[in-house]
Amino acid sequence: MMCSTPSYHLKKAFAFAFLLFSFSLVVKGQPTDSLSGPRVWLRADRSVLSGLKWSDVSAYRNDASAASSQQVPALNAAINFNKAVTFDGIDDYLKIPYSVEGLADLSIFAVFQSADTTERGVWGSEQGVSRNVLLTTRKAIGPDTIADVYGKSEKITVLNAVLQNWEKATATSATAFFALGSAGKTKGYKPFKGTLAELAVFDRSLTFLERIQFETYLAIKYGTGLKAGNFVSSGEKVLWRVEENKGYGRNIAGIGRDDAFNLYQRQSGSAYDSGLLVMSAGTLATSNVANTFPVADQDFILWGDNGLPLSTKRGISADSVLSVVQRKWLVTATGNTANKLGVELRIDAARFPANPLGYWLVIDRSGQDNFSVDNLEYILPDGIADGKVIYKNVNWDKDGSGKDHFGFAKATALFAVVRRVSDPSCTNETAGKIKVEVIAGNAPFQYSLSNPEASISRSRKTSEKLSDEKELVKGAYVLTVKDAGDETLVRNFKLLMPDGLEISLGPDRVYTETSNITLDVSSQVPDAVPVTYRWENNFGFSSTEKKITVQESGIYRVFVTKDLDGCVFSDDVIISGAESQRVAVYPNIISSNESYNVSVSLDKPGGVEVRVFNGRGIQVHEMKNSGQSEYQFITSLKDPGMYLVVIQTAKGIEARKIVVY
Repeated sequence: MMCSTPSYHLKKAFAFAFLLFSFSLVVKGQPTDSLSGPRVWLRADRSVLSGLKWSDVSAYRNDASAASSQQVPALNAAINFNKAVTFDGIDDYLKIPYSVEGLADLSIFAVFQSADTTERGVWGSEQGVSRNVLLTTRKAIGPDTIADVYGKSEKITVLNAVLQNWEKATATSATAFFALGSAGKTKGYKPFKGTLAELAVFDRSLTFLERIQFETYLAIKYGTGLKAGNFVSSGEKVLWRVEENKGYGRNIAGIGRDDAFNLYQRQSGSAYDSGLLVMSAGTLATSNVANTFPVADQDFILWGDNGLPLSTKRGISADSVLSVVQRKWLVTATGNTANKLGVELRIDAARFPANPLGYWLVIDRSGQDNFSVDNLEYILPDGIADGKVIYKNVNWDKDGSGKDHFGFAKATALFAVVRRVSDPSCTNETAGKIKVEVIAGNAPFQYSLSNPEASISRSRKTSEKLSDEKELVKGAYVLTVKDAGDETLVRNFKLLMPDGLEISLGPDRVYTETSNITLDVSSQVPDAVPVTYRWENNFGFSSTEKKITVQESGIYRVFVTKDLDGCVFSDDVIISGAESQRVAVYPNIISSNESYNVSVSLDKPGGVEVRVFNGRGIQVHEMKNSGQSEYQFITSLKDPGMYLVVIQTAKGIEARKIVVY
């Protein structure tokens, strides 16, 4: 559940109320004032609750006090690992010797969690004559009884920001004070029952940037998130961009340090994900203050999830070998050393579908939300404590991109991934290299790699979990891994040629004199890649035009040459439909070992047999095929002399001469 973080702003002149959450952007360079001067600042983590007083940590020492020991709340609770004060809802009540009378502006921040579903007062002005303001667990009320209802927020942690403005200041009142644990005894609301962690009162309206910064401090500290606002540090660094990360805007939490606010949050979880996920700098401790792991000032790690179910979903195609929990997270790292911070992650995996082998933490380091199995980093659990699965010493944003995505995948007995190290290129077709990494399995491992089209077939046995395969061409591969436990895994993958061109002339076609056939592959070549074209067919046709019009049947080929590196890419297509049989042998005068062509075009599919005889009548070569209408045989002759090429088809025999010198 994601809670709206209530905020409230009243203007008497316009009788108008609105929520601060309507703001979501921070303007760089906006002027700011100091946030060091609240008139009241009660912090359960730093204030002292002793005797009848809850000490004020601001410079103004407006300590909250009770009239008797029965009215003193107890410092015995926590919100997000930070101390919180418990009000009993009966007679716990504190007076703060601060009057909002005479103010033209007012800003109040509070973090609390009610214990029941009854509307109760949290704070309010008391015994004043012109500044009647209050906050309950459901609404805020300001001048002229204007109410801003922020909904039923019982039993959840609330970060509430109230900003009020009056047209002019008024005279102060000697008897007015600020009530805490109640909206004011004269207001008619029941006393507050629940926990309150922090209250800050400013005697002015904070600037927009100041409000966002102060809310960021509170949201990180207490795990409340900000419904629609960016997270911004005191150093004006944007820690979480709402619009950019809107797909992961649920249950935002974080850890980090901001000395301007005395924020040192070493461990945290969202107040609204029911304790599903917690991260800590170093090992999780019983409280934030008990965790002494060092974090540098202005280093922050924030995370949010996509709100999807906790069920698993199997990938498709090449990713079908892995099932991943549908809920995934985005994590951001901000600060000079944030990506070096060793983080412990704890997840309540009992809320995932049962899996005897447990779950792996899987991280997409690209930050592109790409959970393809070969793109992920796999981290195995380090243990279980209090029912939570623990992953220790995780570093976020190793590549400095600012963000990672992560999730959880069902562990399997044997699993391996294929890391692409380098791709084949048009200037080095065998430059492909992969690294096979076994994530789980029992050594030794039997590796088999094959690509039938490229005549690649390799196998070997090793105890190493990392294996390099080099000199690979582009194409489809099958990797089979078998371990000592007779577990077998089959992985299919492809290697591409990124600098190559995919040229295709399409399916074979039939030529007739009444239909024009145009061959053109220029649309398959990017405009930014300069190339030259060469066309030919098996009867000696040749052209360097970008496209050609077919004038006869035959086997047509196109050669596309990149000007930059000279790489050539080609394809061919059969244009059948000859009206009569044609035979060609060319060139007919060749040098030793030079290639020559024997081309045959039939008016209908049939068989062809080609026999070559030397000057003494001895057969030196034979070629044959069947079932087609267009044929091209390419061969060569070694010894000089006169040769006779005899072509036999269903229509008879034809002969051609060749001279080899």
